[in-house]
Amino acid sequence: MRDRFRGCLLWGAVGDALGRAVEGWSPARIREQYGPDGIRHFVPAHGSGAGPTGTITDDTQLTMEVARSLLASDGRFSPDDFVARLIAWLPYGRGKGEATTRAVQALERGVRWRQIGGVVDSAGNGAAMPAAPKQVNSRATWTAERDRAGQGIRLHL
Repeated sequence: MRDRFRGCLLWGAVGDALGRAVEGWSPARIREQYGPDGIRHFVPAHGSGAGPTGTITDDTQLTMEVARSLLASDGRFSPDDFVARLIAWLPYGRGKGEATTRAVQALERGVRWRQIGGVVDSAGNGAAMPAAPKQVNSRATWTAERDRAGQGIRLHL
């Protein structure tokens, strides 16, 4: 399970870095620029704070913060821990979107995490970013519970 967790995070980061240069592009535009197979190699991203070729975006950075929070909280999602990590991440996070920045700033001001959706109006993909580590962790937790119940053993990740 640990290898799956690491692989999930690693290959998510690779895909993020690979697609960074074409973020927001339509599939048609990507095919027009890079051919029918799309982007197949790391290419430089443009814009403010683009960084070197192959640099990850805030998507991977936030996914890693979810993973760190899960590890620090024994696999259970702790909103307080995650909020503290977001606030600590904001000053150095690269390529932050406007909605993410506004949401974390609201958290800094004391807005409860459950209320952020009403404070920041966005149709971004922020909710999808933590899906991978949460799902891999959920599977590991379910497997551990099943093993404890069925065989009386503990599964350590």
